[in-house]
Amino acid sequence: MTIWEGLLLGLVQGLTEFLPVSSSGHLVLAHHALGLEEPSLFTEVLLHAGTLLAITVVFWKDLCGLGLGGLDGALKILGGQGRESWRTNPALRLLVFLLLATVPVALVGLLFKDHIESIGMYPGIVGMVLLVNGLMLLGSRKVQPGKVSLTEITLWMVLFVGTAQILALLPGISRSGTTIIAALVVGVQREGAGRLSFLLAVPAILGATLLEGIQVLGQGAGPESWSAVLAGTIVATVSGYAALRLLLRLVRRGRLHLFAPYCLVLGAAACVVSLFFP
Repeated sequence: MTIWEGLLLGLVQGLTEFLPVSSSGHLVLAHHALGLEEPSLFTEVLLHAGTLLAITVVFWKDLCGLGLGGLDGALKILGGQGRESWRTNPALRLLVFLLLATVPVALVGLLFKDHIESIGMYPGIVGMVLLVNGLMLLGSRKVQPGKVSLTEITLWMVLFVGTAQILALLPGISRSGTTIIAALVVGVQREGAGRLSFLLAVPAILGATLLEGIQVLGQGAGPESWSAVLAGTIVATVSGYAALRLLLRLVRRGRLHLFAPYCLVLGAAACVVSLFFP
């Protein structure tokens, strides 16, 4: 891997991981259209770490609040005040809700991993899924946000949003777009919907990174080029931070549908190309 390839890979990872255009769909289409080789597992681990760092920087206060809430809850449980802590500590409740909401997508991802990855062999199918993603984003214009803030959110609301992540396992469906729309559907405020979407991304990305990291340790694999991988990781972090800030701003203004035309055009192009050049 050259430095330029590492920079390009990091840029694609950072932008498409957070913008509602599906990073997995883009990687599949790029692989088939450009003949790009899949990055090594070591490279994927560092790129995921870069995007996770971007979320950490943007949501530093939220993550600190969740951590302190969880610590306070654990101490009060040990002191026999667990029920009181649950009632008076919204950060603790949200932390537990987020962890529970991650379980459905984790189970489906582990049980059907091979079947989901096999979809990547067919760019035409990925194109059709991208069309569905575009229609979902277009339909988000009709979804009216509610008045529920992140501190008032209930377990069933978070579970609904977390379960919606299962759709995003398909290459072509955006995780951020799906979860933001799902949060709006159950009545969460626009700003809260954006924050909830990416707070849910933390355990998902962290879990995937840890699993990949364990595989790397087991294989004893190293990078193709340290300079290229580190350059890609830095670009993934910076571009991911910029993409995340941009998306949150657009969500607050109700402009999620602006990404729909891009997904529809790309999906249609993938379908046409795969039809005539199978």
